Formats: sequence, structure tokens, C-alpha cells
Amino acid sequence: MPRELDPNLTTLPLRPRADWLLWTRQHVLLLAAIVFFTLYSGTVLRRGRTNLWFDCYARAASRMMNREPIHHVERDAYAYPPFMALASVPLAQLPGLSSLVAYYALNAAAGCCAIAIAWRLAGAPSLVALPRRWWLVLAAGLVLGFRYLLAPLDNVQPDLILATLVMAGVWQLWNGRDLRAAWLLGTATAMKCTPLLFAPYLVWRGRPRAALVLVLVAAGLNLLPDLLFPQTSGRSYVTDWRETFLGGVAHSAPGDWHSDLVLNQSLGGLVQRYYRWGSATNWRELAATQAPLDAATARRLQLAVLSIGAVLVALSAWFGGRPLRRAATLPPHASAHVAWSQLRTPIEASAIVVLMLLLSPMSGKAHYAVLFLPIFLICRLHAEQRGWAVRALAIALWLTGPLMAKDLLGKTLGDLFLAWGVTTWFAIFCWLGMGLAIVRCQRDEQAESAAAAGSPVAARAA
Repeated sequence: MPRELDPNLTTLPLRPRADWLLWTRQHVLLLAAIVFFTLYSGTVLRRGRTNLWFDCYARAASRMMNREPIHHVERDAYAYPPFMALASVPLAQLPGLSSLVAYYALNAAAGCCAIAIAWRLAGAPSLVALPRRWWLVLAAGLVLGFRYLLAPLDNVQPDLILATLVMAGVWQLWNGRDLRAAWLLGTATAMKCTPLLFAPYLVWRGRPRAALVLVLVAAGLNLLPDLLFPQTSGRSYVTDWRETFLGGVAHSAPGDWHSDLVLNQSLGGLVQRYYRWGSATNWRELAATQAPLDAATARRLQLAVLSIGAVLVALSAWFGGRPLRRAATLPPHASAHVAWSQLRTPIEASAIVVLMLLLSPMSGKAHYAVLFLPIFLICRLHAEQRGWAVRALAIALWLTGPLMAKDLLGKTLGDLFLAWGVTTWFAIFCWLGMGLAIVRCQRDEQAESAAAAGSPVAARAA
């Protein structure tokens, strides 16, 4: 007699093969990211101990654990605030190359998070089961920003982690959680000073308490090393950093930092190269034979850079509208795309992100990973709005972005375009794109206000 099956077994939640295929299609971007970062890890890990993780951050962490000064003028100098050296201590203690593997995995995960948050900040729908019409926007954004995703991985720098903190802070700000945003942006500021630009923005938008918390968090995190690993000399790490690196910025030519001038894609680096080299056709020869700037010329160039920076900040504030006005927060449970009228906070944050790069004393390609937010906004704008200005902007981004990659042009020509500042111009075009985006946002805000007021114009339009 055949054995009877237990009727309860028929109620087990057995998942058919079709469900797994559906899950795979819905999460294809996540799976593709895992595959990509896993394969690309070989490019980074095969270099062994020859990279900035060991030569800069892990070395600074080891010195801090030995209670020694961490700021020295040397090759691959640690020129950042002391908090990043403190944050590197746990990984620096791992044996052999395991610390590099862990550091790469952390940056790869941060890269995925930064892109995903930037995508949602652009008002786009969730990356899970992405609608077909949004695929082109996503593909264009990833191609435009791809070289800035690889640069932190190639140089083994923590800029993807910083980008994630900034994106997460803006996300919290957009959701109306001001203090959470201040903690995240304050932590990013503790890593590198440039996110401090969000403090005056928070005041401008009527959030002075959040601005104060941001400053206190950044200062407190950089005072922690003096409590946990005090130097045997009794000096403060913050004082060493200020005297060794930060103090010289005001007395040097713009763009001068502890790196090659060609690699400095900040506004200061662009201005100095244009002044000293003009329309260079062979930057290697000019870089080898150039004479140092005299003090008077350096001051004039510094004044010119400060003036241009002040104009950019003033125009950004002017486009943002009247001060002390809180922008619209993200609608609750928003899963589909968000209207342009709700995107004021992400657009204004994008302008600040660009200014972080342009006004920094040194911005390399690795620092540009934070530009995924303005890139996605511009790609969405191009897909939804017609006009010569948007098209010209899109062409400019392609010409100064992926089409200028060394893999396409070769190292010699790629270095020449880098000396011309194509990466800096890419950031400038992103800033101009935020001008177009805020115009679209203001236009939709006015249309919604008119519709809510029941004006005859809105009624006729409807």
C-alpha cells in the first residue's frame, strides 16, 4: 500500500523557478554591480602594497597608534584632517593584504550606495524593477560618471565613502530630518573640509541648528585622536595639520598643493595652469621647465580665484531664491519618479557639491565621484525637456567627460587635455546644468501654486 503524504507538506512555501527569474530581473543592477566590482578587484589587488592605502592612510594610522605625528611633507603625504587616519586604524591592523581587500570591499559597497542614493535624489524611481523609459537616463548617467567611479578605486582613496555620506546627508535633509543630515554631513566634513559648504547653506535655508550640529560633529571627530592616541610630544594633530598643510594655502599660488599641478582639477589649478602655460601643446616639457611664480603674481592669481569663487557662490544663492525659506520635502512613501517641483533640495545640494570641487585647494579625478547627483539630474532634464540649452549642455558634458578618457585618446593626448582642465570644465558644466534644473523646478513650482490657487490661467491650462 503506497505511503500517504502528509497534507501539511503541501502547504510549504515552495518557490517555483519563475519566481527566482523574476527576482533576478528585478535586481539585475545589483547583481551586475557585484560582478563588476568583483572582477575589477583584480586590477587593484594585483598591485600589492604599492598603493595609497598602504603608503598614505594605513601609514598615517600606524603613526597615530604609535602616538607620532601623522602630517609630514613627503611623497604620498597624509594631508587630510586627523579623523580619516583614526577611521583607518581598524583596517590598518589587519595582517598582510587583507586590509587592502577589506578597504576595497568597503569602497565598492560605498560606490553602490552613493550611486543608488544619487539616483533617488534625482527624483528617479527605484532601481529595483526599473521602468523601461528610465533605463536610457540611467545608462547615460553611468557612462558620464564612470571614470569618476573608477578613479577612487584605482587610487585606493576613500572618496566613494565621502560621496555616500554626502548623498545620505542630502537624502535625510530632503526627508526633513535635519539633525540626521547634519551628523552625516558633519562626518563627511571631518574627513575632508569641503562639505563644510553645507553649513552656510543650512543657515540660508532656515536650519541654523543643523548647521551648528554639522560644525560641532566635524570638530569633535577631529579632536577624538587627541583623546584616544595623544602624541608623546603633547601636540595636537589638528594643530599639526593646520601648520603643515592648511596654513600654507593662503600664502601660495592657487592650485599649489602637495601633488602634480596637472592632477589638480580645482578652479585654482585651472587658473594657474592657464596663466603659466597658456594653450600648451606639450605639458610635460612646460612642467619641467616652468619657473616658480613670484609672490606678487601668486597673490593676484589667488585674488582672481577668490573673485571667481565668490561670483559662483553668489549666483548659486541668487538662483536658490530668497533666504530662510524651507524647500519642499520628499513626499511620504514616494516610489515612482518625483516631480521637478519637489527637487529643489537635491538641485541646490548638487550646486554645493560642484562648488566643493571647484573651490577646494586640490581636487583630483577621484574626488569627482560625488558628481553622480548633478549628472543624473542633467540626464533626466535632457530626457524630459527639449531646447538648445539642454542639448548644448549634454554635448559639453560628453566632450569633457567620457570622450576625453585616456583609454580612448591614449596617455599623451589624455594628459594634454587633463592639463587643459577638461575635468574642471566638466564640473563647471554640471554647475551650469543646475541653473537649468532650478529654472525648471521654479517653473513647475509656480504652475503648482497657480493650480492650487485656482487661477483662471491654471484652469484654462487644465
